[in-house]
Amino acid sequence: MKHLLIPALLLLMLAAPHAHAAVIVTNIWQGAYCGAAAPITADSGPQGPCSFCDALIVGSNLINFAIQASIAITTIMIAYGALRLVLAGGDPGKLSDAKETITRALKGLFWVVAAWMLVNVFLLFLAGASGKASPDWKWYQVTCTP
Repeated sequence: MKHLLIPALLLLMLAAPHAHAAVIVTNIWQGAYCGAAAPITADSGPQGPCSFCDALIVGSNLINFAIQASIAITTIMIAYGALRLVLAGGDPGKLSDAKETITRALKGLFWVVAAWMLVNVFLLFLAGASGKASPDWKWYQVTCTP
């Protein structure tokens, strides 16, 4: 525990001035209609019953939120692994552990992004997106009309 105190304090000192930037805020209803005449904005919520397409939009928003959170967590883990690497002092065991932390963080991010791609393609397939390669088609966004 004593060995973790200094790295934890360093991370806290580095992150404290930027703590407001680390907060990921999103409205999961944004873009859905749910009984409203226009899509829901960041300041409002559902006004009535939601359709299947609205549920797909909310699911896509939740997945995008999880991706943003995983990128933040991966960044923290890579920084923690790099700090452990610097503070290893040439000890082969500590060097190996630090490298393993960085490797696992990158592997985790790879699997999260791969799953994100598969789920979003599946959501677009369910929403009835054509998937044609037009310049305005965004494979990662589900759009529906009321």
